[in-house]
Amino acid sequence: NITYLFINVSGTSGANDCTSTSGSGGNCTGLFAHAINATINKVHLWNAFVQSDALVVGGLVGAFDDNGTIANSSVHGNVTSKRAASGYTGGLAGWVWANKHVPKVYNSSFTGNVSAVSSVGLGGLVGWSDGIINYSFAIGKINSTNTNKVGGLVGENDIDGADIGIIDNSYSMMNVSVAGTGTNIGGLVGLNDGRIYRSYSTNIVKGRDNTGGLVGQTTGDILNSYSCANVTGGDLEPAGNNTGGLIGFASNVSYTNYSYSAGLVNGVKEVGWFVGQYGTGTGSPYINFSFYDYEADSGNYNDTGDNGNVSGIFANTTAQMKKKGTYSTLGWD
Repeated sequence: NITYLFINVSGTSGANDCTSTSGSGGNCTGLFAHAINATINKVHLWNAFVQSDALVVGGLVGAFDDNGTIANSSVHGNVTSKRAASGYTGGLAGWVWANKHVPKVYNSSFTGNVSAVSSVGLGGLVGWSDGIINYSFAIGKINSTNTNKVGGLVGENDIDGADIGIIDNSYSMMNVSVAGTGTNIGGLVGLNDGRIYRSYSTNIVKGRDNTGGLVGQTTGDILNSYSCANVTGGDLEPAGNNTGGLIGFASNVSYTNYSYSAGLVNGVKEVGWFVGQYGTGTGSPYINFSFYDYEADSGNYNDTGDNGNVSGIFANTTAQMKKKGTYSTLGWD
């Protein structure tokens, strides 16, 4: 256990060399600036303060690459990116990258505040990941301005080549607030290109474009997951589009099954109880065996904000949402 960790770094806006293994190396900042093929186990930071203008900022580790594991570890405190340009920031790790092998984050957490300006990957736990995140969570607040891909747990859950980002049995209780022109804002994940299984969010989510209780935008898979988040799109920037109880924008290649939303939803344009924007152009997302609680709010919305109602999405009362039979009838576990 490490108590009262203080890291305050400036002037690291150059190339991302991450040459040091602790503090700040090149353009990465964290207790460990850059960890490759490493095992970090049972490391706990309490009352940590990490602030930097590096490209990659994390409380425990800046950049975590290759066949390594972060397990049974936690950060409690404040993590801030001062970078005025694109960057990746997370309460636990800035990025988790499957360079040649797949890194894992297991049974780990962040509790506290994460903030950034003009980032492209900001998460309560991890800013950007194409690794595997299991049995992990984030609790606290995210505040940002003009930031894209912001999630209560992970900013961007990505596919990088043959590697597929997986989030399983994890959750977020982070309140997420993005002012200005940010897009892809989610209670759990900002932009999902990978897979989300058995995970949930229970928080407040506020953003402009593509704002969702669970995911801001998805081109990947969502299975057995839910959101009870209260979602507001366009609240901090009145021109906001695509606000959904579960998903802000579901692309034509996305797949969502056995999931539900049960929070309040408010927005400006293309607002849906379940999905804000239901695909564009040719084709449509696959959504089936999914629900939302239409009594949660007085808003008069459809299943989706742009396509009306969809056969695989079912509107239920609050009482129905609490009954086991509502789910078992459609084959839920």
